[in-house]
Amino acid sequence: MNVPAPKVLVIALAGSLAALGCNSGSDAAPSVLRSKDVRVACEQRAEWTKPTTVACDTCIAEVKQPTCDCQPMSGKCRSETESAIANCETSVLACANNCVSDCACVDACFAGLDACRAAAGTMDGCIAATCEEACR
Repeated sequence: MNVPAPKVLVIALAGSLAALGCNSGSDAAPSVLRSKDVRVACEQRAEWTKPTTVACDTCIAEVKQPTCDCQPMSGKCRSETESAIANCETSVLACANNCVSDCACVDACFAGLDACRAAAGTMDGCIAATCEEACR
């Protein structure tokens, strides 16, 4: 089942901008192998079989939030999300968002934008790896 790339990017943007009443500490993402490339992360998400479940949606939203005890996955990809937002124009993230699950399209959105591609790839890879269990 293909996972819409926009879901991850939109949730990443919304999640990073939302302020929860939790402390702003940060936990490192779990020690798992993860991609640092937008296309590879897209392809990993394309293999998920439960991308629209509550558990998957919750994981994707929580990993970008500030770390707190109120959400078990909170903060796992927070710094990566902040870096992607800081290094990418909104139009580039929107381009990738509009590609849905077309990973070649996602890849093309970042052509010639090395810093943005690296930051977005690290964020997408973190999300794909961290939410693998909830979404696969």
